[in-house]
Amino acid sequence: MHERQRERLVLRARQQHADAMMSRGRSATPRGSGGVLDTGTLTIGFARRFAGYKRATLLFRDPQRLAAILNHAERPVQFIFAGKAHPRDEPAKALIREVVALSERPEFRDRLILLEGYDMELARSLVQGCDVWLNTPLRPLEASGTSGMKACANGAIHMSVMDGWWWEAYQPGLGWAVGRSRLDDDPEAQDAFDANSIYDLLENDLTQSFYERDHEGVPGDWVRRMKASVSAFGPVFNTSRMVAEYATKAYEPAARSWHILKADALAAARDQARWLDNVRSGWDSVRVRELSHARNEATGLGVTVTIDPGQLTPEDLRVDAVFGPAGPDGSLASHGVARLDFVSLAAGEALYRGEVPFTEGGRQGYAIRILPAHPNLHDPFASQLAHWA
Repeated sequence: MHERQRERLVLRARQQHADAMMSRGRSATPRGSGGVLDTGTLTIGFARRFAGYKRATLLFRDPQRLAAILNHAERPVQFIFAGKAHPRDEPAKALIREVVALSERPEFRDRLILLEGYDMELARSLVQGCDVWLNTPLRPLEASGTSGMKACANGAIHMSVMDGWWWEAYQPGLGWAVGRSRLDDDPEAQDAFDANSIYDLLENDLTQSFYERDHEGVPGDWVRRMKASVSAFGPVFNTSRMVAEYATKAYEPAARSWHILKADALAAARDQARWLDNVRSGWDSVRVRELSHARNEATGLGVTVTIDPGQLTPEDLRVDAVFGPAGPDGSLASHGVARLDFVSLAAGEALYRGEVPFTEGGRQGYAIRILPAHPNLHDPFASQLAHWA
């Protein structure tokens, strides 16, 4: 079925590409007797709104290496680009022009095209017919990446930077992660690393899996990945989940808060406003006096924190242990939050205790985070107040 979907996509792309070339007074260069692209070649899609952070031209960082990948004698690869730029986004328009210009170079021609007029119908053909869906945003700027979810639901395999939905979804063996989790301060270094990662994956993992066929011409490993990807991601990353989470995590809590705060002529709202003014005025008086931990083989790490609440009270504070993998430079990748319990108040100092449940191997760390706490404050981050230790 997927072979037929890819064939339909390639035939449509050929016709659309030929029409676009003719509209500019040019003729499309034929590949053999069929035209651009090939119905049996590993096909990778890159289709989305063009914006600078999405790095549409990252693939072209090493043109010579890319050309060798596209034109490999036994394991060729082809790319279909599509997308639009915001009418006032001139840099994004320049990116589209750059992709078009690069696609017309002799070493890329017929293996890499950009389709104009990106709309819902074209998007449907792309997510149904592509073998791989590529996403290359500059971390951490990708909000979600819903096109990749749609592609996975149709059997395409996702290949993306670890950002947006892929940060949550990625599982080894079900798709490919581009680059690494670390963020480089130098965008040029980040681009170089991510581009090399794409080339490595194309030269080895993707093409090996796609072109290794059995006696019936079926790529067993590739089909296994397709099925596993649909099974793992389809039920989780979909509109039903999105709407349900908006309802349960945003709209319903907001509605409950509204009913509480507006009752009795906004009495609760006025009380919370007074409380927040008091917290803001006394926030700088809060101090972490002592921090200690002890290994607990059964539960993880027992953490004890002594805090001077200053002008505030322990009831005004929420104390968390934010934990996750720690880098050699002291950086911390947050993988979880453990709430610490208030134990006692003595000599003006508040004692908090809790357990940090480390479940992974390797170098791990934690940091203490103090936030404002109030029964009617459903989002403590809205206060823009925090202490770290």
